[in-house]
Amino acid sequence: MAWNNPLFLGLLIAGLGLLLWIGAVILLRFSRPRVRVTNTPVEFLEPNGQEDNALLLLMPGGKIRSLNPAAVRLFNVRPGELPALETLVRQARPSEALLQICAGEAPAPFRISGQWVQAESWDLQVEGQNLRAVALHVQSSNLSTELMTQAGSHTIKDLNALGQLISASLNLSETVESVLKVIETHIACDFCQMALWDSRHERYTAYRLAAAEGSEQLEVDAPALCFSEAAVRQMASERTSIRVADMDASPLGSGRSRRTAAMQAYLAAPLWAGAKFVGVLELGATTPNAFQETDQDLLELIAGQSAIAVRNAALYEKEQTRSTELDSLAQLARAYGSARTVKEVLGNLLEAIHPIVKVNILGFLLYNENQHTLEGQAPFYGFPEQFLPMYQIQVPPNGPLEQALLGKEPLVSANAREDAEFERLGLAPMAITAGLADTVMMPLVTGGRVFGYLQAANHLAGPIGFSAEEMHLVQIIANQTAPVIDNAILVQQSRQRAQRAEGLRRIASLASSAATMTEILRYSLLEIARLLQADLAMVFLIDASGTALLLDRASRYGNYGEATERFTHLAVDDAQFPFTATGSQHSFVIGSDEIEEQPLPPFYTQLRHAWNVKSLIVAPLLVRNKGIGEIWIASRQDAFFDGSDAQMVVT
Repeated sequence: MAWNNPLFLGLLIAGLGLLLWIGAVILLRFSRPRVRVTNTPVEFLEPNGQEDNALLLLMPGGKIRSLNPAAVRLFNVRPGELPALETLVRQARPSEALLQICAGEAPAPFRISGQWVQAESWDLQVEGQNLRAVALHVQSSNLSTELMTQAGSHTIKDLNALGQLISASLNLSETVESVLKVIETHIACDFCQMALWDSRHERYTAYRLAAAEGSEQLEVDAPALCFSEAAVRQMASERTSIRVADMDASPLGSGRSRRTAAMQAYLAAPLWAGAKFVGVLELGATTPNAFQETDQDLLELIAGQSAIAVRNAALYEKEQTRSTELDSLAQLARAYGSARTVKEVLGNLLEAIHPIVKVNILGFLLYNENQHTLEGQAPFYGFPEQFLPMYQIQVPPNGPLEQALLGKEPLVSANAREDAEFERLGLAPMAITAGLADTVMMPLVTGGRVFGYLQAANHLAGPIGFSAEEMHLVQIIANQTAPVIDNAILVQQSRQRAQRAEGLRRIASLASSAATMTEILRYSLLEIARLLQADLAMVFLIDASGTALLLDRASRYGNYGEATERFTHLAVDDAQFPFTATGSQHSFVIGSDEIEEQPLPPFYTQLRHAWNVKSLIVAPLLVRNKGIGEIWIASRQDAFFDGSDAQMVVT
């Protein structure tokens, strides 16, 4: 039988499969919904036979292929122009409604150019190309009233949701962002921002949404008003909104900034929370007559609802900032803690201060009485530690800066590099070098004595100057940190004195021991160099014949290279010898190359240059009022030693 023939069965199954495939193709082709296949020219396509309906034909990707005359009139398109879909979307209210219908969704009725429309869309093929047709049916006045009621109900729901959203958060940025998103949803605009009045700095701070990595993020800017403060001040005083249809024909148009030069229509409403002026909502569009009276009413409604929420969020943020300040101030007293050096104490203080003083440059300048300089102390926020040796300000005796220092006066400038008062005080050159802008230098006072400044400069938000509240905060910080720093300095000095006393005791013990002269000199120099943190230490001794002053190379300390024999040998009968420490039996303290306290013998000058010595202590070695040599303690840093160091070496 044929049923038992494998070849017959194979052919039968293949034939059935072919019939099923053909049937499926036919069913799919005739069952595709809302698709019109036609070769009719595009300009004659009209849905439902209504020629007064606006028709848009969109290609894949959203590019507009054509508009019929009704669409050209509805969107106010110039003759012969084919606009981008984004341009048409901005004229719809809400703007996403037109995008929804282009994507095949069915949105609620919406407005275009002040007219209520209902929309429908479908897929079609024209000349073999897949297109999407969007038909916009302009409604009659009676039906528009009904649609307005429906849309108004929808808007009221959104505004109620806005009230719940902004009330749910006390974060200022989140509250402002929620308000701006609602505005952009219901009012089509090219520019939207909220400018809040900052009473501390007497300026506006603007918040606007900016595109970033595929999403919108809140952007903060200052100064930020679209137009002059006078126009906004007048609007705020009258508590009325402003709507300008054509900026070119309005006096406000002359006040446009570079950023808003393309703005052709403007809409703004003041933010009032009771009797407190909070700021202003500003909207702009690049096409004239972009805003209608209904947009103005809606913006006023949003402004009234959001002003209180923004005010509450600002107050909460202010209280949070104050709480942070109090916590940081409480930590100042604990800054001493386990710190053992002045540098560690200053680091702990700055770590507690920096979160509440919003500046780029923050640190302490301490007064060096021996050198008459204000010296930047490490760490110093905003400056690398390598820069601090150069961050020194000379304080000439009886000069204007010393008078300001003794007068305990805060030094404040909005721009230290160009400030005439800073120039008079001698602070301008260092301000230029350090790049200082808005600056405050608050004196550090303890026990009626000024020993330096707390310096804060260059606000994080730009050169906005220091408000009265910020000045008060910096003064409180300076008053609290001054005794902490002073105590740290006193403790460090006490430790140094104790260490030096112990070092002198060890030297005396060594001198009375059975050690050799070379061992006594070597370990004594090592002890002195360690206590004074010197780079070099050496001894010059009169030779056994009493005819020359020679360097004792066996006891020297440090790495200073080799000097010629001529430099390290001075005859006793040389004319220079009476002017040396050995010959005069007087000690020398030499500070730097720039400032010479007294003339030096060429013997000293040659060795200083050969060993690159900047600071030097020379003390005579006396036995029974007779000079037998001298000790040199040297550093390669300027002004490294003071009088107490010299006294220790002499002792």
